[in-house]
Amino acid sequence: MKTTRIVGAIATVAAAGALLTGSLPAGATATDQTVAASNKLAKLDAGKLSYAKRCWGVPPTRNQGCEVSAVVPKAWKLTKLSTYHARFDDPTRTWMVRIDGNLSGNLTSAAAAKKKQSSLRGVSGLKIISRATTKVNSMVVTTLTYTYRDGARGTRLVSTRYVEPYSDIKSSFIEITVAGRPTDKAGLQSILTRATNTVRLAG
Repeated sequence: MKTTRIVGAIATVAAAGALLTGSLPAGATATDQTVAASNKLAKLDAGKLSYAKRCWGVPPTRNQGCEVSAVVPKAWKLTKLSTYHARFDDPTRTWMVRIDGNLSGNLTSAAAAKKKQSSLRGVSGLKIISRATTKVNSMVVTTLTYTYRDGARGTRLVSTRYVEPYSDIKSSFIEITVAGRPTDKAGLQSILTRATNTVRLAG
């Protein structure tokens, strides 16, 4: 019996190691393992996260503030995609928020969202959930929400919002995107709303 328990323990540890290192048992695929692991993660509860103002752009001097800033989950890792474009990922890389504060301003938020939707044609498993223009405080925003199929992570939910930050200019200068699992819709919406309410551009 003692030998049996030891062998069973070794097998359990080996299986756990296979998930961490990427080696898979016979008959299993990387997609199966990744989707299964993702489905076991806790549901996103935006109310339990800690938030902070994050800043990016050209590094500020003593007399300059943030060129782009927003309040986002504090522990999420910041990755600069370009000077004014930043992405924040949670430690498990299940959820993210991405903010681009350097759109051209050549399109209204409605036109920008429509153009984005057209660019998604051919995306695997694409389903458009909604595209709506509303007001958030004094800003006009248009939000495109959709799902698609990711080979590694299963179905993903995305909401991309185009923001017209100036009441006297009908042009979108900011794009905010949140992404995660369909079950995380409420949490992602909360993070998107907070980012929209707090996003600022210098000048």
